[in-house]
Parts: sequence; structure tokens; C-alpha cells
Amino acid sequence: VMTERELIAATVSKFKEFRCKQMNYGGNTYNVYVAMVNAPGLYDDTLAREARGIVFDASGEIVSRPLHKFFNYGENQFSDHRACANLKIACILPKRDGSMVHQVATADGYFLKTKKAGPGEFRGLDDVATWVAAHPAYDSMFKTAAECGLTVICEWTSPKNRIVVDYQTDCLTVLHVRENETGHYFSREEIDQFVAAFGEIEVVKEVFPASTTFDELVAWAKDATEVEGVVVMFENGDMVKIKTQWYLALHHTLTSLTPRDVFDCMLNETLDDVKSELYTNDRHDDLARIVAAEAAITASLREVELQIEAAWKLGQTISAEVPVTDRRTRYERVVAALNDKAAAPYLRIALAAFDTGDRAIVLEDFFNDTLKKLQFRRELGYNSICGFNGDE
Repeated sequence: VMTERELIAATVSKFKEFRCKQMNYGGNTYNVYVAMVNAPGLYDDTLAREARGIVFDASGEIVSRPLHKFFNYGENQFSDHRACANLKIACILPKRDGSMVHQVATADGYFLKTKKAGPGEFRGLDDVATWVAAHPAYDSMFKTAAECGLTVICEWTSPKNRIVVDYQTDCLTVLHVRENETGHYFSREEIDQFVAAFGEIEVVKEVFPASTTFDELVAWAKDATEVEGVVVMFENGDMVKIKTQWYLALHHTLTSLTPRDVFDCMLNETLDDVKSELYTNDRHDDLARIVAAEAAITASLREVELQIEAAWKLGQTISAEVPVTDRRTRYERVVAALNDKAAAPYLRIALAAFDTGDRAIVLEDFFNDTLKKLQFRRELGYNSICGFNGDE
């Protein structure tokens, strides 16, 4: 019988969108699964939802387990009205407009990370670490959780990290506590009991009684202001985000309707907001168009990935055939092999294979940095990826 960690690893291996990113801390290596693009159907599998952001140490032990992937209201068939309206609500929490932060257990303590970034990779995370160092109660809480095989999941809000909602002070708010191995979520009472031992710690509180109906929450979200929304937790373990129309309008999601905008939203992980807003406003034709564009773009990105893989293998092959001291010949061989205009953008991928064996880092840099640069997207065939011609 496979353990859950083995099932998660097997599930991730089925999806090319998932990357195993290596993080180094204190001389040790940690592996975290991240999805470079939220492709259609990627999270249909419940284990794939668990895999996002989970962290393993070198021995394969789960050392951090953040929130499982869950959806905005109306984003897909798992979060539309039919799926949610008749589920029994366990609690309703405010959706804070910040960055998720959780601790990763190490042999002698812990370090903090966000959904994708570890120490030194995101300036805001350095601010959180500095803040925690000045608040011993939080430091003790994270250390104890790491020792007990738990993950404390928080939301960092700060005037320096404003997204839409204007928070006046720095604050690290505890959202959830999970068992690393089983994924069990602590109840609200268990969370309160756990954090009480450490002193003054901010814990998110319920904003509506559990007796509130789902339809009442949807109606509330149409008129509420100055808040992002709520997270509804159901008794069966499912969760859904309901964001306010005020928040979505300020996030400029309603205008993101062209294939070009869909592509940008996929890269920036904001397409879930777009779908939710269109669904809530009964713009079902626009929603269908967005879903179709997303599917077409995903297919094109998979073709791009094949080109990346080919360029990487080309670089490795030439690197093995030509001495390391003869960099000019290596370069000329790669250029000659990639003289086709369509392949030229992948030159930097092939050249990177000369200098590093860490394929995962090179591919992650490509998706997180290079692909988002407009000049490179023009070289790559930006319009063809988006499924249209010209400048519309």
C-alpha cells in the first residue's frame, strides 16, 4: 500500500506543469512541488491539490504542508453554485489580502517560505523573518510546530506589501494548523488551544456564524467593501473563496478578456479571479471564451515546453562532445543547430546546459522570468501562443 507522500509524488509525475524545485537551507536540500502554469484540469485530482507547495526533505519526509489548493466561487465545477450551495458550512473566515507564509521544519529549527519562494528569494519574506525575530511568541510557535510535525499557515499583511486592501500595520495572522503527514486540519478550537501557550499571537476569527447560508454570503459579496472576501469551510473538508465585487473590480479582472490578457493572467496566477467574477456576474459566454482561450494557450505552452526540453538536451549533447575550454566551438555548434528563426529564442536554454546541471532551476527561471518578458514573448511567437494574429 502506498503512503500518501508516495501517492502525491506519483500524482505530480503525471502533470508536466508541476516542477520539483530544490531549495537549499543550512546546507540541506528541500524539494517543493510548484505548478508553473495553472492548466485546465490540473487540480481535478484531489492529491494534485495537496501536492501544490508541499515540502519534502532529502529523505522524503514531509516537512511542511501548506493549504491544499482550493478555488474561487464559480471558478470551475468544484466551486460553482451547484457544488457548494447545499454543503453544510463548518465556519466562515475573512479572506485576508496578503501573502501566505508557513514554516518548514529543519533538523535544528525551521525556516519560513511563501507558496513558491524560500529564504532570499522574495524581499517580503525577509521582512516577515525580521518581524518574527522581533516577536518571540511567533518564533516559539513555529519552532514547536516544526518539532511536532505540524505546519502553521499564516497570512502576512503589511503597508509595504499592499495588494488592494490597505492594511495600516504589519501583521502575521494564523489561518490554519495542519499535520504534515496526514494533512489533518486543526479545528478552530484546537488552533486557539495550540497558540495560547505562546503568548500574544493573532489568529483569524470567524466573521459570520456557521448558520449563514451560502446564498446569503454570495449576496453579501456583491455589496461589501474594504475587504477581499471570505473563505467558507465545509464540514466535508472542502473550502471555497468568495471574493467581493469591490475587490475584484479594483483588481481589474473584469477587463481581462482577450487571449493576451488570459496568457498574462495564467502566468501571474490571477485567472481564478477572472473566472469567479464572470461567473458571479452571469457573464457565461465570456466565461466560456476565457476557458476556451485557456485550453488553447495551455496546449501551445506544452509545445513550447517540448522545444525547451529539446534545446536543453542539445546543449547537454554538445557540452559532452566539445571540451569545456572550447566555449567558442560550443557556442557555434548551438547557434548552427538553432538557426531556424522559430528555435532561436531557445538559444539561452541550450547555452545554460553548458554551465549547470540543474535543469529544474533553468526551467523555473524560464517560466518565472524569461517568459514574462515582453521582448522574449515577441521572439517566441507571443501572438501564436495566445491564439490570434496581429496586434488586437
